[in-house]
Amino acid sequence: MGVAQRHIAAKLLFVVSHVAERSGVYLPERYSTPYLTTNLKRNEKRESQVEQMLILSSDFVEIHESVRPDSESREILILSRQSRKLCTISYFPIFIGGRHYAEEELHVPVESVFLEDGKLFLEGSVSNDAGTQWQIGDEIAIEGNLISIRRRWKYRGERLGGVRLGFDLPSELNDLDYWMIPGLMYNGNPGAQCQPTGMVKDGEPWCFREERTTVPSCIILESGKDVVGAFTEPSRDEDCLSFCSLIPSEEGHMIRIGFPFLEAPLIYMGDLDDDRELYVKKSWLAGKSFVVENGDSFERTFYVVVDKSAETSHGYIKILDRAWDTISDETTSCYDLDDLHKICWQAISYHWYEDDKVSGYSTRISNKGHPEKSHSPNITAGWCGVAFMMGYLLLKEFMNTGDKELLSKATSIAASYVNYSGLPNGMYLTHYNLVKRAFIYQACTTLQMAEGVYWLLKMNELMSEIETRDEDWDDFAREFCDFLVRSQLPGGSFGEKWSPYGELISDYRSGGVYAVATLAEAFKAFGEREYLESAERGARYYIDFCVDKEYNYGICVDQLDTTVEMDGNDAVVFALLEIYDVTKKAIYLEKAIKAAEFGVSFQYVYHVAFSSHCDAGKYNLDTRGGALITNQTPVVCHWVAWAALGFLRIWEHTGDKRWCERAVSAIKHTTHLITTEGETFGCASHLIGCREEVLAVVDLVKGGVFKKKGMVEIVDFEPVFWPAAFNLLNIIMIREKYPTVSSMIM
Repeated sequence: MGVAQRHIAAKLLFVVSHVAERSGVYLPERYSTPYLTTNLKRNEKRESQVEQMLILSSDFVEIHESVRPDSESREILILSRQSRKLCTISYFPIFIGGRHYAEEELHVPVESVFLEDGKLFLEGSVSNDAGTQWQIGDEIAIEGNLISIRRRWKYRGERLGGVRLGFDLPSELNDLDYWMIPGLMYNGNPGAQCQPTGMVKDGEPWCFREERTTVPSCIILESGKDVVGAFTEPSRDEDCLSFCSLIPSEEGHMIRIGFPFLEAPLIYMGDLDDDRELYVKKSWLAGKSFVVENGDSFERTFYVVVDKSAETSHGYIKILDRAWDTISDETTSCYDLDDLHKICWQAISYHWYEDDKVSGYSTRISNKGHPEKSHSPNITAGWCGVAFMMGYLLLKEFMNTGDKELLSKATSIAASYVNYSGLPNGMYLTHYNLVKRAFIYQACTTLQMAEGVYWLLKMNELMSEIETRDEDWDDFAREFCDFLVRSQLPGGSFGEKWSPYGELISDYRSGGVYAVATLAEAFKAFGEREYLESAERGARYYIDFCVDKEYNYGICVDQLDTTVEMDGNDAVVFALLEIYDVTKKAIYLEKAIKAAEFGVSFQYVYHVAFSSHCDAGKYNLDTRGGALITNQTPVVCHWVAWAALGFLRIWEHTGDKRWCERAVSAIKHTTHLITTEGETFGCASHLIGCREEVLAVVDLVKGGVFKKKGMVEIVDFEPVFWPAAFNLLNIIMIREKYPTVSSMIM
């Protein structure tokens, strides 16, 4: 959709005069709801005893019309092909006044049902004695498992304030196996420490604004093998943002989507330093409402997806995939692959540090470009530091260019750790502090140690092609892998954090999963069977813990222990793909795909609406393909560049193009809001190609600091180098293994 088309769509979304809402909200007299004579534009004659009639159907879903004998109101039943009643449309809701939904909630009945050109049309109206009237109509079409509902409202009467419009989808699915609000709520966020939990708070249903969800205002319910999901078209205007709410009842659960947005009963703003939740009731954050005038009209499309869960995965992926295809705006790229390659190396160059012992790339630099003056002056082995991965990238670049300086830098990174960071038990210190000029103990995490050694083994594989394999590097890797085998817990876990003396500190996250990949790589390098056996025991443990039990808890040190995260899940995908490549056992690929399907629930399928006054709006940020890193904090994060590589590898193994599409969109998204000569977002003018880690999609508080929606704040948070590093890895892999993808990133 082009700019002009988006503008037209925004105008169609609601046609209404925006006037200041008066302090006193006008409430009309109670509405009457006369049932009108049914207007059936069909040949068949309605008999009074007919209770239900099939109207539309597809391979996935049937739509029936039902009439109660004592009433002329209509009810539209949405059933699975096995005739299980999944949800209904029986009225059109209008909400008037009130802090929460409404002081007056109108349920306008479906009075008229007819078919025309293969589409179903519903109509209804409501009026009062003063002549105030709402006329509402739906245009419904079915395509496969997707039901699209274009709803139109027309208002007649005096000015009316405090109005919200919406879509209710009652469902008889009561005993839910799983439910999801993508990117935000995972089966109620059980055990969460500061995220919203459950469907209700203090007896009131939660209402969440559109941008918090990676599919606009989406709610997904699963029961048995049936799955039902509903979402809406994204808003192009912040004044028309939608909201979603899941309302439990004795009969089942009702999905509610309304607009403009509402956040209730409290607004979740983030976490405080002492791990307590931060909720507020600020009226300027709680939502908006319309002031309608005589003749105003509105339009919005809602979508319902009905399907079956696959044998090996959740049904929610059916809704996520259909939303991806339905909301089909292309993600734009600010650079093609060649230009992105150049600008990533330029950005990384500012992070280079060396002294008389150690060389490497600082995780951050100051706003003036000094590695040792940042608030995190460290070179780290893995995760956000990826020192060894940078060594691998330098070797790859040397092999392509012949630049000897790149070879020298790569070998000096490896030598820094091999010569100075090792511990007697095979572990090693992962953090080199640039101020203290020493390796420091900062919790030896399995993730960072294992990731570092994985890339060291990959570096040595390249060295065997360039010169000769380095025996010291192999010895360093062997000693750590031996530690992993010795310390592996009885259940198969590799633990999360260790003391420098080899004492287990914690084992409750998925961070140890990276050891599976490392041991699989070590088996390839050295052929020692115990490495592969240990890797497979670990793979079985993390499949059970992270994938099957869906305990996808994250591994970012600045998140809470019970936070559901995409990045920790990505490590699971990576490890399972690595062990699959070695063993070719189908179970590992199957579970990697299932984990990746969980991960894509954090990936935006649409463009979030940003004000033109913020950076994201000013520079036309495309959020489609971007991802929320966690359900704790609503920020898009460049970490999705790492997820993209996993998507490409799954595409390679399966041929399923949806994974290629998601990977390409992810990479395109990460080309946005990079510093340029014209805009360095407050950093030194020479810092070109730099990026901030995250961008807030709603106003929030993180670590006690207020972050404004859509604003780049590099000055406060300092440039990081790992987004550029991940993009370089993607570029190398695309050029070597997926050359057809190169032309897609333009």
